[in-house]
Amino acid sequence: MLGEIIGASIARARRTTELADAKRIVENSTTVLFRCRAEPSLPVTYISENVSKWGYAPAQFLASPTFYLTLIHPDDLQRVAAWMGSLLADGSASSWLMFRFRLADGNYRWFESHISDIRDNTGSLVAFDGMLFDVNERKQAEDRFNFVNTLFQTAMEKSPDGFLVVGADRRILTCNQRFLKMWKIPAEAVKMELDEVLVQAASGDIKDPQGFRTALERLYERPETEVQDEIEFKDGRIFERNSATLRDKDQQYLGRIFFFRDITERKQNERKMARLARTDALTGLANRTTLLDRLGAC
Repeated sequence: MLGEIIGASIARARRTTELADAKRIVENSTTVLFRCRAEPSLPVTYISENVSKWGYAPAQFLASPTFYLTLIHPDDLQRVAAWMGSLLADGSASSWLMFRFRLADGNYRWFESHISDIRDNTGSLVAFDGMLFDVNERKQAEDRFNFVNTLFQTAMEKSPDGFLVVGADRRILTCNQRFLKMWKIPAEAVKMELDEVLVQAASGDIKDPQGFRTALERLYERPETEVQDEIEFKDGRIFERNSATLRDKDQQYLGRIFFFRDITERKQNERKMARLARTDALTGLANRTTLLDRLGAC
């Protein structure tokens, strides 16, 4: 009997210590825990002490169980209300949502709420346990990334140049419609390796396919190389190619970027101007300058 009492006391002391440790971990965490009843408006029945980090006392949420609804950004409130309704109506509803929440200082921050349901012995929904994560910095970073990405995509698609980005593994990461149109490549081909896509194009259209392949391999062998050259096609088209290396802030090689510009018309005009400069406008024969050049070469 004494042994059982001592054993129970030790077990109780251990549980008390574990609970104290868990409480300390929660209170030092930025994650706020809460529980709410499975009723309309999801009234709060518990919220962890570390809600004080936001400038509020737990008693404020318990005294008015729907107090938290007044803190949700007006632009997000309808979306949050719809989500809460889906939680009550459908057990398969999404268990998380992101929204803006007002701190006691009046500023709004982005939070992500994760919910798990609690059911009684009959399987009936009785409550929800939840966690609130401050994701403001992550959301701002995502917004900045999305903004920059939108600018990039818009500029890329509006560009008169064919635009292509290839990863370190030679796979196409992205390209614009202009690139596909210039190279007469089907959209599904972007899932292939660059070698496969461009060599296919080279085999039928490029004047010097072997030279093209060799130059491409040289770029891969020397990642630091930047290039500006011209590619001539059998049908008379001429592309100007510019390529540079992509590296991250630590100078790690990420891949290569290519720009292709159709300079066929410009080249044709240059040749025409050169021909006119050496031809008599009336007779179409070589002019005096050309004749003297030829005589001087004899």
